[in-house]
Amino acid sequence: AHPLASWRSVESVKGIARWLPTLAAPLTGELELAPASDPFRVAVGEKLTVIAYRGGKPAPGITVAYAGEPRGLTDADGRVNIRLRAAGLQHIQASLETPLAGGPVDKLIETTALDFLLPEAKR
Repeated sequence: AHPLASWRSVESVKGIARWLPTLAAPLTGELELAPASDPFRVAVGEKLTVIAYRGGKPAPGITVAYAGEPRGLTDADGRVNIRLRAAGLQHIQASLETPLAGGPVDKLIETTALDFLLPEAKR
């Protein structure tokens, strides 16, 4: 028997407890989200610029979701602006599906998340 479809899934989460400038860069070569600047300095209602990286480079055309809803595609520089709507846990996700040919799997599914706690007011 042959499977109808097969895939390889790669998932990651970057959780930020306190800001370090190195967190604006990718930590891996996989699909990854990074804030362009300190996310703890963004107030509720303001926008945070997030950069999607893949292979260590900015990744254009990546779907980015906030609070479980797609909010846009990354631009040519891998950037997208996300308006932070409430204090508390922020969960920003990105996903990419890539067809593969000639191998044991039909597609690669990459998902990543960026998580941090947004305080009630700017620090």
